[in-house]
Amino acid sequence: MRTLRLFLPILALCGFQDALAQGTGWTWQNPLPQGNTLHAVHFADAASGWAVGDAGTILHTADGGQTWTVQDSNTARTLADVHFTDGQAGWIVGDRGTILHTGDGGATWRAQASGTSFRFYDVEPLDALTAWVVGGEGTILRTTDGGVTWTSQPSGTPNALLGIDFLDAETGWISGAGGTILRFTGNATGTAAEDETDAPPEAFALAQNYPNPFNPSTTIRFTVPEAGRVRLQVFDVLGRLVVTLADGPHAAGRYTVTWQAGAAPSGVYVYRLQTATHTEEKTMILLR
Repeated sequence: MRTLRLFLPILALCGFQDALAQGTGWTWQNPLPQGNTLHAVHFADAASGWAVGDAGTILHTADGGQTWTVQDSNTARTLADVHFTDGQAGWIVGDRGTILHTGDGGATWRAQASGTSFRFYDVEPLDALTAWVVGGEGTILRTTDGGVTWTSQPSGTPNALLGIDFLDAETGWISGAGGTILRFTGNATGTAAEDETDAPPEAFALAQNYPNPFNPSTTIRFTVPEAGRVRLQVFDVLGRLVVTLADGPHAAGRYTVTWQAGAAPSGVYVYRLQTATHTEEKTMILLR
């Protein structure tokens, strides 16, 4: 991955500063005295770089790391990863669905609506408009409009997804807990991901959503044993259609879909999974 992940406490307090000074090729840089743990660092070029970590910490250097300054994140949440496409456009992700974006080199960071409260572990921007984010409970999000909207992508796994890397717009990989490796296969909608570690599913299944009750989002997992059209829809208790979460051809596999309830009122909802040969329904509760 182009982003180097770090777990960097105050090494000097542990007696590591002298050891680093004596090492080969590495020189000690002490950005700020407060010493929040830093989880990731990314350099857009030889001079300009960012490091992020606990308590909403964002540090920026414009001189190759000789000096570091604090940038305002407007959050106290842990920030897990940072990545820039150039010296101006970049994203940061972290706890409780946090996504931050800048278009001015970090002078200002603005929160973007992810629609989930899961922790994000890694972000991979492909250009100034397109980026992917991965996180807990098999969460994959994608934007093609600079983060104005983020859409959930089926991962087929409930495992936490910890790292993502793209070779180009059509070729990407995700790694995660439990030995998970996903490979992006590339199509017009950008929703296909294959789980290389799981055997082909043998039965149709619709799992109970999680969490339940929920607010503001919940995940629904389902399994289809053979290729065909799949439709997943949510209805209110009066049988009125609220949202269609999936409707189209699916390969045999395990899928995870996130419902971002938006302005939907509190209440009981029914979600229905349909294929050519099977239909199954379950209920879920939205609590505001």
